[in-house]
Amino acid sequence: MTEDNLYLLFCYLIYGVTLLFLTIKSKNRIKVLSINLTILIIYSSYFLYNLKNNSQGGSGLLWLVGLISIIGIHWLTNLIGIFIDRTQKSKSISNLSALISILLVTTSCNKSTPAGFWKDYHKEKITNNISDQGPSGGHRNIIWKSKALQTFNSKDIIEFATKNGWTFIDSNYISTDTIKSVTQDENMSIEYWEDILRTDVLPKWKAHRVLVLKFKTGWIAVEPGNLKETEINGFATLNADKTVLNIYHKWGE
Repeated sequence: MTEDNLYLLFCYLIYGVTLLFLTIKSKNRIKVLSINLTILIIYSSYFLYNLKNNSQGGSGLLWLVGLISIIGIHWLTNLIGIFIDRTQKSKSISNLSALISILLVTTSCNKSTPAGFWKDYHKEKITNNISDQGPSGGHRNIIWKSKALQTFNSKDIIEFATKNGWTFIDSNYISTDTIKSVTQDENMSIEYWEDILRTDVLPKWKAHRVLVLKFKTGWIAVEPGNLKETEINGFATLNADKTVLNIYHKWGE
C-alpha cells in the first residue's frame, strides 16, 4: 500500500467514526446514514476515477489533495452535528453536509487545478483544453471559437478573471507576424512574462494582430534555472473580430 493510499485510508476511517456517532445520535438514523454515504460515494468515485485516469504530469497530487479536502469538510460538518443537542438541528446539519458536499464536487474540478475555473467560461464554445499540471509547475491552454462576430469581449473576460482571483495588469495589440524578428534579438533584456508571451502564447496565432490581456494569477512562474520569475503569467488573447479566445497560464518551473 502506497503512502497516498494510507493517507486516504486514514481520512476515511476518521470520517467513518464521526459518521457513526452522528448516526447513533440522530433519530432519523437511516436518512442521515443514507444521505451521507450517497454523497461520500459520489465525490469519492469522481476523484478516485481522476486519480487513476487523469494523473498525467503530476496532476494526481492535486486530485489527491482535492479529495482529502472534501472529506475533511464533510467530516467537519458532521462533527458539528454531533455537538448539537436538538434533534432538529442535528437533521439540519446532516442536510447541510450533503448540500455542501454536492456543491464542492461540482466546483472542485475547476477550482483545484491552476486556471481550472476557465472551464466554466462559455463551456459550449471550448474547442481545446490542454492541461499539464505537475508538482512543481505546469500550464493550461484553453481555446474558444465562435462563428458569431464579437462573441468574446475584453470587459467580460476581465470581470470573469477578476471574480476568480486573477488581477488585470494591462492590454495591448500585437502583430504576431513580427515575433520571430523580435525574439531573435539576443541583446534584448526582457522580463520573463515576455518570454512566456513570445514563446508559448503568440506563436499559436500565426500572423494575426491580436489583443493581449495580461494578468497576475496568484501563482509564480520561474524560468528553468531560477534565472527569472514573474507573477504575470496569465494571458488572454483575442483575434480582431473577437471570434477566437485563447487563455494560457503557466506556473512554477
